[in-house]
Amino acid sequence: MLAALTENDEGLLQKHPNRRWRRPNSAKRGDYFCQVRFLWRLARNCLRRLCLLIFDFRRFFSDPI
Repeated sequence: MLAALTENDEGLLQKHPNRRWRRPNSAKRGDYFCQVRFLWRLARNCLRRLCLLIFDFRRFFSDPI
């Protein structure tokens, strides 16, 4: 990824003391919000699917043989 950066893109990244590249704090907050939103959406989707699975099992096992 770093090899594909041009001279103009180098200003977007800062050198961190532990030798990792990182973004400035303003971009970090936006990324954090995006990650939290993604995690909430994922959790909501998983919870919805779990509830539907439970309801399907209840319906399946309540039917007479």
